Amino acid sequence: MLLTSPLPRWNEIFTMKLKKETPYWKGENLLWTSRTAISIQLIAEGYKELKKFERVKLWLPSFFCGETEKYISGAPVDIIHYPITKDLNPDWTLIKEKLKNEELDIFVFTHYFGAFHDPNRAKTFCKTNNAILIEDCAHSLYCYQKIGTAGDFVLFSPHKLLPVPDGAIIIQNNDKDDLCKAIFAYVSDALELERMAKGNSQSFISWRIKKGLQKIIKRNKPYLFRTEPHYFNGD
Repeated sequence: MLLTSPLPRWNEIFTMKLKKETPYWKGENLLWTSRTAISIQLIAEGYKELKKFERVKLWLPSFFCGETEKYISGAPVDIIHYPITKDLNPDWTLIKEKLKNEELDIFVFTHYFGAFHDPNRAKTFCKTNNAILIEDCAHSLYCYQKIGTAGDFVLFSPHKLLPVPDGAIIIQNNDKDDLCKAIFAYVSDALELERMAKGNSQSFISWRIKKGLQKIIKRNKPYLFRTEPHYFNGD
């Protein structure tokens, strides 16, 4: 997990152009959004439209980003918090009790602070209850080890770790499920319809000013990024 993000180069601040495309973030099963909150909202909206529901029952862990949750709460979803244990895993005993009184459409499983938490039980739980599993990997930069392999949809949030004003990713893992494929297509169409040039938006201008000032008043250690394939050697 990265604790600080490096400062961008001057040309990256003002032109927003990267040197080369990273091999980790491309493919037909991948879509870009601006924030994880928007990614979750679009998936929920797709589920709602395809199932023809008025509201979607979205289960979030009781320990979750307040800003993300606040944004999602404006969507046609009912947020249901499920309990977690001290080691930041879902408390399955209490969750099973909660399910007796609550409906379930989408379940969000989180890998906290970039550390792996086994999502296999969540995957089985969702399959048993005909629910969609979203694997929240916002504190990881890309799929590695087993992170990002279990969810019907996997979410990343590079803007939290890299010197960019925004940027989030939706990966669709479940090609065998017609509903998941249809939701992914819905999200893709929605993004295409709503896509617009944001280079001069207020948020981008604020980001450019902030990063420019940091470049001037703060000495930043240079970082070396390697985009070629590499492998994890630890346990």
